[in-house]
Amino acid sequence: LFSANPVCFHRGMPLPTLRLHRGPGTRTRSHIRSGAVQLAPEIAADCTLANSPAEAASLLAAKDVQSCFVLRGPDALQLEQLWASHLQDMPMFDVRVVDTGDAADSTLTSATHLWRDALVTKLPDAVVAAAGGDLLQATLDEAEAMLEHFRIAASTAGTAPSAVQIRLACIEHVQCSRLHWDDVPLRSVAALVGPGTEVMPEAMVDRGGFSRLEQLPLDVQGSISSEDWNRAVTIDGMSTEQVAVKAPRGCATLLKGSEWSPGDARGAIHRSPSEPAKRVLLQLDYADAVAPPPALEATDWATGVDAAVVQGGRLEDPNPSSKEQR
Repeated sequence: LFSANPVCFHRGMPLPTLRLHRGPGTRTRSHIRSGAVQLAPEIAADCTLANSPAEAASLLAAKDVQSCFVLRGPDALQLEQLWASHLQDMPMFDVRVVDTGDAADSTLTSATHLWRDALVTKLPDAVVAAAGGDLLQATLDEAEAMLEHFRIAASTAGTAPSAVQIRLACIEHVQCSRLHWDDVPLRSVAALVGPGTEVMPEAMVDRGGFSRLEQLPLDVQGSISSEDWNRAVTIDGMSTEQVAVKAPRGCATLLKGSEWSPGDARGAIHRSPSEPAKRVLLQLDYADAVAPPPALEATDWATGVDAAVVQGGRLEDPNPSSKEQR
């Protein structure tokens, strides 16, 4: 809907407590723990928590579920601590590669080393050398696990991903503080360290507000503050800080996009964390639904943005006709 509009669209809200919806016919649990992850039992019905990618796929199959937090496993918090101990000295970077493994083969054994090797060649030396290589190895293992989980979770989408873009980035700016959805089938994003994505419960979203904003001239849209924008698309103009659900530590956030399926094309409303903070993101997308990363000013980043497509054992430039990455 908004793919031609240069204004960034995002949605997300933090709740003091999280309501767990376990899908139709299932019961909620008072608390769910995984390491430091603890969710209280109250969250909007469309924001769910899954213990496995298979459970996430089942939950996302429901039309009323737009997003899902998936527990990443026992090593997630150890990886967070490892990144935290080296974060201060890390340069900014934003690296993307594409895995073209067989969508029907969740093990991806034939392509695993291709995308891993491609990613390593794009990373700053500081990442490769940190902790004697342990940080890099643990991060690659995490990316591989998330890649497998992403393909499983996407199994109930209208179309399974034939190729998946893997993005690893260290950033310290707010990517988009406005509530929005993504024009993709499904996105998975995890903050390896630092604050995570904020998701807006559907019951608190005024989708008509987006239509009203779209009618405004682009220069007027661009002049609206993020706070006013978010209030315009929130029921009763509530503050996003009052109601957004922040991604729990140790979880990946699965976000349905507007291209999830013909019968379910709303997309999860979310936004980036509102406060600037240095953080490391691991993000997965359908490769044919996102564009190559834009060139960034050298003054803004310690390294440029690189992208590579791994196909048949060789590196190629991504398809320039891909859709806009937001």
